[in-house]
Amino acid sequence: MLWKQVRYFDLPRYGLGPWIRLLANQTEMLTQDEMVPDVRPMANFLMNSRDPTLEFMRKFAIGLTSGTISSCVNIPFDVAKSRIQGPQPVPGEIKYRTCFQSMGLVYREEGYLALYKGLVPKIMRLGPGGAVMLLVYEYVSGWLQENW
Repeated sequence: MLWKQVRYFDLPRYGLGPWIRLLANQTEMLTQDEMVPDVRPMANFLMNSRDPTLEFMRKFAIGLTSGTISSCVNIPFDVAKSRIQGPQPVPGEIKYRTCFQSMGLVYREEGYLALYKGLVPKIMRLGPGGAVMLLVYEYVSGWLQENW
């Protein structure tokens, strides 16, 4: 197999070529029908539907999921930004300087969950916001393609 031939220390010598070839081969093997027959029902759901209600719900679900995931990924950076921009704990001394330094400091002093303060209101706002944005984009671009 190719993965036995490609080793992590070969990267400086051969570059990314063997790794890309390995990834392409593994992806091709996984996408063959006889390898993953259980993916077909989910793939049918993700494909376009002829029923307008199902198509609307599919696009809404995809937009809601993307808005929620983006909020979960972004919230630690938002907490760090708020700490940097907000008042410092000790007047005259700058405690929060850079993004990653602030995230590390919050993690060490307050714990992992402190990086996710305000996640629920953000998801409640940006989850449906992502769904609405995707729906508006899809329907407006479809209308423009048909009429222009």
